[in-house]
Amino acid sequence: MNDEKNEFQQALKPVRELCFSSRDRNYEDRIALAETVRFLSQLQETPLLCDRKYSWVESWVSECQHILHLDFEFNLVMSMGYYKNNRQSNPYGAHLPPMAAILTLEALERGDSEIARGDTRWIKGGDFIEELANDMTSIFSKEGLDADHGIEWFLTFNAIEMLTTVGPFDSNSSYASAQETFLSLVESHADNLRDEMESSPGLQAYAHHLSTQEMIPVSIEEPDAISSNRTQIYTALNRLARGEDVSLSDLPSELPNDKQPQWGIARAWARAVNGEPSGILPCHGKVNIDEAFRRVWGNQDAIQRTNVSKENLNTVRSMDDEEIQETLVDFFSSNEYVSSTSKGTLNLEREKAHTGIEISDFDIRIKWGEDNSLPVSLPIKSGQEAGGKTVDQLAEENLHQLLRPLSRFNSSCVVVFPILIAGHSVNANETMKTFRENLDLPIVPIGKETFTKVLVYNDLI
Repeated sequence: MNDEKNEFQQALKPVRELCFSSRDRNYEDRIALAETVRFLSQLQETPLLCDRKYSWVESWVSECQHILHLDFEFNLVMSMGYYKNNRQSNPYGAHLPPMAAILTLEALERGDSEIARGDTRWIKGGDFIEELANDMTSIFSKEGLDADHGIEWFLTFNAIEMLTTVGPFDSNSSYASAQETFLSLVESHADNLRDEMESSPGLQAYAHHLSTQEMIPVSIEEPDAISSNRTQIYTALNRLARGEDVSLSDLPSELPNDKQPQWGIARAWARAVNGEPSGILPCHGKVNIDEAFRRVWGNQDAIQRTNVSKENLNTVRSMDDEEIQETLVDFFSSNEYVSSTSKGTLNLEREKAHTGIEISDFDIRIKWGEDNSLPVSLPIKSGQEAGGKTVDQLAEENLHQLLRPLSRFNSSCVVVFPILIAGHSVNANETMKTFRENLDLPIVPIGKETFTKVLVYNDLI
């Protein structure tokens, strides 16, 4: 794979793991997911993406939104109303729950995703963010101007950006009231903000961004020097969102220890701005397709060297879908790489009805890494299924089945081996090559001859 694609895959790996892992997600995880939505949604608003790349970016946005929806519980929005109290007992971590809530509210309002306005979490979210705004006003007003308010300023600015993005609101709503309070706070305590910015270029860079977007009522200059990786990354992302030029030299050259997804998005976005290949890939994981073939079908070289007769080919050509499924049960029951759980469901796979709602005609899981398994889908198009249709019609009609497993399996990786005994047209073959190469999707068709050689090699015909 190209360097830029490898870079994007590696940088977005933490987000992919959050999307497809069953482990509990903490507040920092939710912040990472929500910021992925924020910045990729901003990228989608530019004219830089072709339709294909737009859909790949959308795959990340929708997956992150899906997980954020699952984790969007009442306690999360409630955390915004208790910041001041929690700050007394945990001054270093109290900001994480309300920050996660603020960013989640914004992420869930991006694109076509929207929280139902009658949802208790949405209604109370307004009440609690209003409490947060009042807490901030109290904190800034009662404590000395020399107090360390860096965290409070970042919370305030993220709240303002969220409210600006999600709004406008009815003037009587608690969200509108919170927005007014936050903006008044910025204006009233601008001197404190400037004091804080002297020791925090990251805070100044964020304030400058909001100032240029007229989200806050004060004018802030961009910092002269930006040294930390984190500040470089966020500054680049905000510049890109403003339509300004950013070069790769403005960003860390190596994968940083922190904010890896944000770094990967900024690097891909900067490449797109400069007319270079962005490296953007869809949200599925990368599979070593050669290794997957070996574990599913056997040694590829040995299989391809297997001689088959016309009689063998005719036997396979005459099989209908049910006979192919029966043969696959026999084949996979002795495969050492098929997981024990999957072997226990082979008979169910054989009995699948062809209703169009299943992920594919035959699905297994193979052992993949330590304590992991890889979903494998096998759409089947037998020679008998073709009936009176031409090969071209049959292949073109069913290409959508090759993509379905990539979006339906709850896994970061999946591989598709369509068994195409009916054959496939030149156009269909070119489309599948595009899927594999240009889209970097893990799809390899198993044609009539290859499938016949697999069965002969394993003494199944």
